[in-house]
Parts: sequence; structure tokens; C-alpha cells
Amino acid sequence: MAFDKFRAVIFDIGRVLIRVDISRAMDGLASGLSLTPQDVWSAIEKDPRWLDWQEGRISPRDWHLHLAKRLGSSLTFEEFSEVWNRALDPNPIHSESFLEKLSKITAWPYYRIPIHPHVQ
Repeated sequence: MAFDKFRAVIFDIGRVLIRVDISRAMDGLASGLSLTPQDVWSAIEKDPRWLDWQEGRISPRDWHLHLAKRLGSSLTFEEFSEVWNRALDPNPIHSESFLEKLSKITAWPYYRIPIHPHVQ
């Protein structure tokens, strides 16, 4: 396939570039609620707006408001963001040298690496 047919290279961050540990976020989200962290995660996975969140059709602020109302949470958006992002391991799956090489390969004018401004 010719390189000029590609306009972008897109990576799924979670479990591809960054390890994800949902339990780290659920502990924080369950704090102050009558739900266990497992109950909170189950409610989120079964939430009718979950797919909208996963696919970027709902803003981070709207997702926070939706979950706060649904779970009865009093976390501010800033607190929610900090707790939600605990699920993301700060150490990338791949080495820095791999990511550096990738950035050089995909640099303009070849490919763009878009970063979705998601809380997640």
C-alpha cells in the first residue's frame, strides 16, 4: 500500500501505549459512596452513556456530571478528573526510545499523531 494514501496513524492509548488499572480509579470514585469499587465499575460499564464516552461523543465535563448524578457523587470536575486518571499507569508500556522513534517516523509530512483531549 502506498504511503501517500494514509493521512494519520491512530493509536488506542489504553492497554496499547499505557497500562490501565481500573481498580485504582474505582477506589477513588467509590469513596464517600455506599457502593463498593466493584459496584461503581459495574454501574459504569452498564451505563447507557458508557459507549458514548468511550467513543468520544460526550465531553469529559458532561461525563462527570452524568456519573455524579447517577452515582450520587459530590466530586468536583477537577477531583473527578484526578481520580479517573489514576487508572492510567504513568509508565508507558513501550520504552521511551520506541516512542521517540515512532514520533520521528510519523512526523509531518508523513503522518500526524492525533491526541484526543479526553479525560480518560
